[in-house]
Order: sequence, then structure tokens, then C-alpha cells
Amino acid sequence: MKAYTLKILLNNSSPAVWRSLKVPASITFQRLHEVIQGAMLWQDYHEFEFISLEDTYRFVRDQEIIDEQNAMDEQDRPKWQYKLAKKVQIDRFLTRDKKVFYTYDYGDYWNIDVTLESICENYDKPYATCLAGEHPAPPEDVGGWEGFQQFLEVFRDPANEDHEEMVEWSEGWKDKFDKQAINSALRKVILKRAPVAPSVRASKAVQPRADNVIDLSSPRAKWLALPQSLREQLLRNAYCPHCGITEIIDYHISSEKQMVYIEGKCKKCGKAISRCLD
Repeated sequence: MKAYTLKILLNNSSPAVWRSLKVPASITFQRLHEVIQGAMLWQDYHEFEFISLEDTYRFVRDQEIIDEQNAMDEQDRPKWQYKLAKKVQIDRFLTRDKKVFYTYDYGDYWNIDVTLESICENYDKPYATCLAGEHPAPPEDVGGWEGFQQFLEVFRDPANEDHEEMVEWSEGWKDKFDKQAINSALRKVILKRAPVAPSVRASKAVQPRADNVIDLSSPRAKWLALPQSLREQLLRNAYCPHCGITEIIDYHISSEKQMVYIEGKCKKCGKAISRCLD
């Protein structure tokens, strides 16, 4: 089958975090998102979007974002045209433009360039393959590049008093490019069921009785819909760029662009921190 060799480069990474991937040409942007998740050994905790600058398209997972844009008055509507990622194949855009742009996690805000390097006509696998790469991607919810650098200082220093706690928080993260682990993750992508959107995962966390249905339309309601044990875990397992693993105190729940955030103070240093609830 036809396949593309793609280079994915994590912007602003130093040293550069990149992967060379071979992917079936017929996949959708939703599937490409899942491939990138596997290539970075991320867990698909957050929302994403792809951008095609030539046609001003944005490909997203959430129909609510598209409905919100369509409901705006025409004069207020942004220039971007939003499409469901699961309904658009990558081939038209990559063969013409050679590049698309991927954003993942609006909290840490990772930006990745996806560039078409070559085309293969006889690829014999139904899943993506990692051909090469360098350096590990940051772990989920590390706090952007600043948080990642502080994470590495603690993670790489066994003598640091927070080292063991940081290793436990990172849940098996490895400080190296692990091609074998990446290809193992990629082999599972094509076979797994379509992912459940974060908003759906949150709503399934509890199953209230019919006479006690929780309205999930507000950020506060989404927060309260989670089991208390999970809420407590989210508060305790936050990340402060100054202190590392910490607890959020004096918090409130807010939202922006369909995302829900816990905003408060670090229990250790008192500085403002937040984490995404999606």
C-alpha cells in the first residue's frame, strides 16, 4: 500500500526531539494524532488540533468546537474552518503542502511540525513504523519547556530530595529515545477502537441516578462530576515549575476554549499554578 515517510519535530526542543515515521497514506488526521501520541509515548490525555495554513483548516476531535464556531455571527466568525479530524484524510494536504502543524495539550502547549519527506508505494504494514529519532519527548503534564527543564534536573539527580517522588510521578518515563517502545505503541494504534473524547471520559466517571443527573455544561459541574477520590488525586498530583510535585490549594475551576482548568496556588511556595482537567 501507499505510505508516507514523515518527520515530526517538537518545536523549540533543544536538543531536538524528532521522529521519522512511515505511515499508511490513507489514514485520517485523527489517526495521525494517535500515531504522534505513540511516537512521543504520550497517553492522549488532552485535546489537539492540526492546522493547514494553505486552506486555513483546523482539524479537531471535538464536534462542540465546530458547533460553537458555526453558531457565531458571520462577521465575528474567525477565518479558520474547523473540521472533524476523524473525517479528513491526510493525503490531500500532505502531498500538496508538504507540511501541517500539530498542537497538543493547551496547557503545556506542545507544537509539532509534521513534514512529508518521501512517498513509498509498497508499504506492507497496516500500522505506522518509527524508522529513527532522537531524544525522549517530555512526559505528560510536566509544565511546558520550563517545567520539563526543572523536571530533568531532579530526575537526573538521585541525590535530590525530590528525586524518588519525581520518578514515581513520571510513571516509567525514560530519559532516552526508545525505538522499541515506540514501535510497540505504534503497532497498537491501527487496531484500537476510536478514542473517547476527554469530555466523554469525564462524564463517564460517575453514573448519577436519574433523579440526580449532573449538568456537565459548566466547568464547576464537570469537576464535581468526577469521583471525590479522583478530584483529590488531581489536586495532590500537580506540578509546580519551582517546587516539582505539589498540591494545588485555594483553587477554583475555570474554562477556556472548551478546556477546563484547576487554578490555584502551590502548597509549597504559594505561587500560582494550574493544571488541565481534560
